[in-house]
Amino acid sequence: KLKKGIYTATNPIKYIQTTYIPRIQEWTANNEETENGRGTWNPKKLRDDTGIINNYIIPFLQEHKMDWEDLTKPKAMIYFNRLLDKHNLSKSSKKKRRAVFNNIVEMAYVDELVEHKLDHPDLPRTKTVKGVKVSSWAFATEQMILDLLNYAEEKKEDKTGKAKTVWNREVCYHWFRILLDSGIRPFPNIPFTFEDLDQDGNTVCFWRNEKYLGEYKAQGGESAVEAFNALRLMYQRQGFEPIHILSDKEGNKAKNINRMLTRWLRGAGWAKTDSVGRPYVAHSIRKYHITTSCRLAGDGRESYKEIAERVGHSVKTLFEYYVEPFQRKYTRPRGLTQALTPNKKVITNISDYA
Repeated sequence: KLKKGIYTATNPIKYIQTTYIPRIQEWTANNEETENGRGTWNPKKLRDDTGIINNYIIPFLQEHKMDWEDLTKPKAMIYFNRLLDKHNLSKSSKKKRRAVFNNIVEMAYVDELVEHKLDHPDLPRTKTVKGVKVSSWAFATEQMILDLLNYAEEKKEDKTGKAKTVWNREVCYHWFRILLDSGIRPFPNIPFTFEDLDQDGNTVCFWRNEKYLGEYKAQGGESAVEAFNALRLMYQRQGFEPIHILSDKEGNKAKNINRMLTRWLRGAGWAKTDSVGRPYVAHSIRKYHITTSCRLAGDGRESYKEIAERVGHSVKTLFEYYVEPFQRKYTRPRGLTQALTPNKKVITNISDYA
């Protein structure tokens, strides 16, 4: 018996190997949009998802001898969470593996091999140290950003090595300036073209769609405008029409730019983690941009709502991660100590206290 061309007797492992993996390979070849609409299928995502399938999901299905009717019960994800706990994964890593597991069952649901989707018991609350969530990325300091800027300028001027490497250094330098000035997430695989830009003098706006919150309109100032213009001129001099913000020498979308930027962090002297164990990554540049925006004082200062809207956050997230940890006020009322001190006055007239 067939359902949508698939044998109904196919077990989950066989389905993954003969149907799911070939489909995502086809989507990658066609550069199709991902299911959640936050990006496109690319070789890295294919490699990551296939690794999760082979190293976690298939061994899990084999160990628990799960068939289709078992996968839609709450215990399936509970058992899978226990497996992830054994590997001491971060919360974000667990979410990625749960998402791949969920996508497989959802596709099987579309193919009518299962009648229900997976239940998702909540993950444990994120561990905190001194009020800081350990699972988040580390915040770069002003000195770290200055060190990285100096290092990036040196690398941009370095003309040694292969022509491709020299090209990528210059592209990476301008990508860093765009990240720093606009505060966008460092997700270069999200479609980003010159057609997206709405430039007006020394300001620029462009739409981004990077996470579940949906689209937001990012903004850049003079530094971002200079970076966009430099990239456009760089591509025109190479002899092709500028399309992608990040392009290789042939005019195709550039790859591995963030990998180069991550190497630059270490070259600039950035540590791997901060004092509570959070890693310093390219995302730390965005963290610096947002915290600086929240602390900025004087005329023309943005409201927290305006900052949240242009960096793709909710105001609640802005307060939880960026404002409160760095701008906590001393709220204890004056005179509280005196009010809490017992009144040692000797009672001489009971009627006064009746």
